[in-house]
Amino acid sequence: MKKKIILLPLMLLALVACGQNNDSASTPASTPAGSENPGSVEQKPSEVPSVGGDSTTQPEEKVDLIEDVLKDGIALDNNAFSTKQYTIEGIVTGIVGNSYYIQDGEYAFYVYNKPIEGLKIGDKVRVVSQIQNYNGLIETYSKDASSSAEKIGEGTPVTPVEFASIDEITQMDQSKLVTIKGLGYVSGSIALDKSSGVNFNFGGTEVQVRMDKYLDGTIKEEIAEKLNNLTVNDTVDFTGVNVGWYNGVQFALTSADSIEVHQGEFVDVTSIEVGETLEVNAKSAKALEINVLPANATNKELEYESASEAVATVKNGVVTGVSEGETDITIKSVSNPEVTASVHVTVTAAKEDTDSVTYDFSSINGGSGLNATQLKELFASNVTGEDIIESVNNAVKVYKADVNQGSKVSGVKLSTSSEAGSFTITTTKSVTKVIVAMHAWQLTNSVEKVTLDINGVSNSTTSTTEAEVLTYEIDAAFTLTFAATKRPVIASITLVY
Repeated sequence: MKKKIILLPLMLLALVACGQNNDSASTPASTPAGSENPGSVEQKPSEVPSVGGDSTTQPEEKVDLIEDVLKDGIALDNNAFSTKQYTIEGIVTGIVGNSYYIQDGEYAFYVYNKPIEGLKIGDKVRVVSQIQNYNGLIETYSKDASSSAEKIGEGTPVTPVEFASIDEITQMDQSKLVTIKGLGYVSGSIALDKSSGVNFNFGGTEVQVRMDKYLDGTIKEEIAEKLNNLTVNDTVDFTGVNVGWYNGVQFALTSADSIEVHQGEFVDVTSIEVGETLEVNAKSAKALEINVLPANATNKELEYESASEAVATVKNGVVTGVSEGETDITIKSVSNPEVTASVHVTVTAAKEDTDSVTYDFSSINGGSGLNATQLKELFASNVTGEDIIESVNNAVKVYKADVNQGSKVSGVKLSTSSEAGSFTITTTKSVTKVIVAMHAWQLTNSVEKVTLDINGVSNSTTSTTEAEVLTYEIDAAFTLTFAATKRPVIASITLVY
């Protein structure tokens, strides 16, 4: 007898299996990623770390806006640095040796001493670093050992923003690429062996345009060629310079291409106004009060001659009495020698008594840099006696230093470990002697003493613990230039007149 095969249950099972296969096409979670099943859907890599701690997609590093970095930096105390590290990106707009300016749109930042090999204008870079407030300039902190800097691509060229006057520029505009036009030459010149600057009148305010000594040598020569032959009626346009900052606005040159000089009309000297007579004591000096006309004369340089140098000498408009008697001083225009004037000088007996004034900095606080205006204020606020300082000029690498900043005695520090410092004071009295109390900030095997020079007279100290008193016997003068290297700290200055 033949057996009967019952097919119905098998057919039902097949139908169920087909239904399951159809469901898998709309339910990818039931099929492992990468299955060859034509009905499967590829999954996105998971952003959740695996058990081993790896992740298939790393989170992007947060980039800080330069606007926020500047605000944080401005809030820091002067010469203080942040504990936070910032990640900053921007387009390079100017290069100064191992340092450079970057901009991310409206705001810009100075990257100090974070070299990137082969860097050029227009590169986009990323910098990770702490920041510091260096006399108002917000920059990378040079001693941040864990900082980094790298090129991350090519950027869109930055278009300079034009300003019409200093009043329009704020501290938030620092490091920005700008255009400034019609700056009238005032004074100064470019030196190739050090950082230097030229002073201009910009919208009624005097401002300095500076060149850093770390610029490429060829660029420095090109800048000097354009700016070192200016006269008072010349104007200059700067297209694409960076806003510097040192207790106020400066402008930083990184290329000679940004400079366009417009020569002014030559205006000759027509007359020299000066008092007819002058009386001075022997061994003392007085400055002639001279007015060269017209006020906009191109070259106001003068030559002086004494009829009897045994009675009185003259140099740069300052008459020094030698011995009792009378003589005449002749003044002549260099550009127009036909224009002259004369002064009759009477020299009387030398003064037996002298006066003096002392400026004592031994109690000052802080460790900030000082520009000429701030140094003048420091003199005026620490004077004992009649203040005879009329002006302070050309303050370079001058700092307040107190015992909380590493100085053994508070005072005014000149220079850095690598750059010379100096300042010039103009007095209302003829100074014949300067007495300085100073000590060395630091001595090393290579620095055995520190030297301070005043009008060509030098004195040195090896003291690092207390101020040593040094005396400078100088020719009678109304202008005194203090210059130094290797960081002397001046606790006090006494001017004898």
